[in-house]
Order: sequence, then structure tokens, then C-alpha cells
Amino acid sequence: MKLNAGKRGEPEMSDRITIRITPSLEAALDRFIADRPGTIKSRQEAFRLIACEWLETQGYGPVASDSGKPAEERRSITDVLSTR
Repeated sequence: MKLNAGKRGEPEMSDRITIRITPSLEAALDRFIADRPGTIKSRQEAFRLIACEWLETQGYGPVASDSGKPAEERRSITDVLSTR
């Protein structure tokens, strides 16, 4: 299944997953988003950014972010965090 193909300029998504999170993780994601006004628009986007960066730093290869750009062409989570 391909989601978001060409929709509002978003990259094509290959699958949808659902995860349950604790209230403390939800609050942490909300704080992460609030600290970056205009940069991250949703919990899903924040989670994808965090997951992509972690997977890359653990050696699982370049992972395209929400922007659809390869890792070497986009801002890393370190860059996003430094804008706090």
C-alpha cells in the first residue's frame, strides 16, 4: 500500500503502523514539537524524525525523512535540536 503519493507535496509512504505510547512519551513528543514552532507539525512527524535519526546513527543506513530527501541532504535531528 502506498500512502500520500503526491498529496500536498508529502513523500510516498509505504505502510501505516500504529503504536501505543505512554502518557509520558506523549508529553515528551508534545514538548519536542512545542520547542520547534513551525518546524514539526505533528507527533507523527516528530516520531519519524527521531526514528530516522536513531536508525541512521545505529548504522541501519540512510533513511529518508518526511521531506523525502536522502539523509545527507536534509537537516539531522541534531540540527533541529540545536534550534531550541
